[in-house]
Parts: sequence; structure tokens; C-alpha cells
Amino acid sequence: MHYQHVIATWHRAFETRNFELLPSLFDEHVTLFSPAVFKAKKDRSEVICILRIVFDVLADYRVVNTFQSN
Repeated sequence: MHYQHVIATWHRAFETRNFELLPSLFDEHVTLFSPAVFKAKKDRSEVICILRIVFDVLADYRVVNTFQSN
């Protein structure tokens, strides 16, 4: 998947709260390491569960600009 498509899908999922878009962004065996959680989350469903919480916490956050190199 091309990175611009990934970024666009991420923004669309975040802005619309459409969690059905998230699984396509992550490998089935993705691992999330975060200082916010005690232990690493080791599969896609756990990572998406954490992201749902993050999306709720950041509900009023809006992406207004992105930067990328050519």
C-alpha cells in the first residue's frame, strides 16, 4: 500500500470515526509499544481497540496540514 494512501485512509478514519477503515492499515501481527500501556499489544484487534480510545481522547483534534518530502 502506498504511503499517501495509508495517510489518507488514516485521516479519513480519524475524521469520520470510521473504525472499519483501520484493519487495512495494519498487519494481522502488528505490535504496539507505548508508554501509555503497561505491556505491548500484539495483534491487530488489540491495536485497533487502543486506537479507538485514542480517537475518543483526541475527538476535538483536527489535522490542518501535513508535511512530506518529495
